[in-house]
Amino acid sequence: MRNRPTIVALLLTAALCYVQPARADDDAAAAKCADAFDASQRLSQVGKLQEALQELLVCAQPTCPGFLSRECTTDYERIKLSMPTVTLLANDAKGSPLPAVVVSVDGKRIADHIAGLATPIDPGLHEFVFEHAGDPPVTLSVLISEGEKNRRVVAEFGAAKPASSPPPAKVPAAPDSEPSAHSGVPLATYVFGGIGVAALGTGVVFRVIGAADYNSLAEDCRTTCTDAQVDAVKTKYTISNISFGVGAAALVTGAVFYFIDRGSPPKHASAHRLQARPVYVNGGGAAGVIEGTF
Repeated sequence: MRNRPTIVALLLTAALCYVQPARADDDAAAAKCADAFDASQRLSQVGKLQEALQELLVCAQPTCPGFLSRECTTDYERIKLSMPTVTLLANDAKGSPLPAVVVSVDGKRIADHIAGLATPIDPGLHEFVFEHAGDPPVTLSVLISEGEKNRRVVAEFGAAKPASSPPPAKVPAAPDSEPSAHSGVPLATYVFGGIGVAALGTGVVFRVIGAADYNSLAEDCRTTCTDAQVDAVKTKYTISNISFGVGAAALVTGAVFYFIDRGSPPKHASAHRLQARPVYVNGGGAAGVIEGTF
């Protein structure tokens, strides 16, 4: 299997070892293509698929080196297929469609009216705000999964208000016998947040070390670099990219647990339980699994 996260390093190494010196503008164009591919890999690993597609359009151009252009074209089609889409809808109090509605996602306007069309969106937790003249805004928090197509996001405007009634008689509140689970941040958020920060830090360290080793090879051996030297640089880039992916996934998981805990009924703090156990797989390998209830 090709090691895609390191194709940029291979491209530049091949240019140093096998390609005759070219004009300055050709070198700049090739570097731009390589940078765009590298950026697309980082963006796709953290769920920013729309930005990754824009970078792939740059390196898929026929002016880029042939094998890199083909790689970018293949990645573009793959990410395009896995890009989630949502269908935005809005109804009034009677259930009739409301087309004149402005929709924003995470603070950015994406639609000036409801057209019933599928709209591409990055995977993850998003806040949708629907605005209709004469009605208060409707805000919805929706978790979108990668590969999910035509997810219906429906805003209901003009919900009937309950008839006013005298305030109920005040009853002295019973003393709290158990601490509320909502009094702080969930345990799972701390655990996955710590894993995410550690993984991202690891990714940064290996990316810096890999870049330094690559520059050293380019200056010292150029056309005499051994496979072992090149493989060592490739390994550091691979570890860096994997760490970025693990870190991003852990941070997203921690955020999901946080929002789920905010929206669930209070529970006793002892209901939170987290434990780790080993899992043995065929071939003699083993892995660790974190499981629990929150």
